[in-house]
Amino acid sequence: MPGPAGAEALRPLDRIRIAIGPFAKDNDLRLRIDDRAGAPGDELSGRRDLGLDGGSRETLREFASSWDREHQLHLRRFAFVEEGGGTLETTVRVGDDLWPLGAEAKGRLRVVVETVGHTWFPVSDDRRAIGVGLGLVRYRVAGRVEGRIDTTSLGEDFSLDFDESAWAPQLGLEWVAVAGKHWRLGLATAWVRRPAGSVSGHAFGASARLEWFPTGHAGLALRWQHTDLDLEVDRSELTGRLRLRTRGPMLLGTVRF
Repeated sequence: MPGPAGAEALRPLDRIRIAIGPFAKDNDLRLRIDDRAGAPGDELSGRRDLGLDGGSRETLREFASSWDREHQLHLRRFAFVEEGGGTLETTVRVGDDLWPLGAEAKGRLRVVVETVGHTWFPVSDDRRAIGVGLGLVRYRVAGRVEGRIDTTSLGEDFSLDFDESAWAPQLGLEWVAVAGKHWRLGLATAWVRRPAGSVSGHAFGASARLEWFPTGHAGLALRWQHTDLDLEVDRSELTGRLRLRTRGPMLLGTVRF
């Protein structure tokens, strides 16, 4: 005997899913620039030292396509820009320069995260799906910090530019379950490691989502996302370390088929 129409319509995996919505994220940026001799510089805090606000609303875009109830291809992208300014709360050595306590500084940070991947769901039926994924993720972090040191004589300007990006393989796990006629739950985690090269490091991401579909093809999803990125950079123009933690809620409008 067939089940209810609503339960049949809402499956763990959609043939096509398109989601877009705001990401009210919060950032924690830490940056270290080494000098020309290779000695490590002091660590800058984006929020404390550079004056970046750390919180804003940006847009996440996601596309997913599934087939045979076992395979899913997904594309995701979000980007954000942070700007801010203030006075340095501590004396910081950056490269070969010394930025003193009280120096006026302003900063701009742009981050882009792009992911393409395939997930195989060996456990999949009308109520739940559990899968393992393999994909590629690209992180790009670009920024500029500039300011002025006022002395009793003439002032002195200082600036720092960085623009680093890296593609890396990504491993993931995902669990999706139908929780009622109009509701669906999901958990996902991903791990990325780039072991060598001019940009090396790792990243970890996790998300939880609750989806509500009052109609067969349209609904809303509340999602919490957490990403932790840690990169070591060794290039002729820049050596150092960049750590970025991004987390926060999303409210996504979703269309499914």
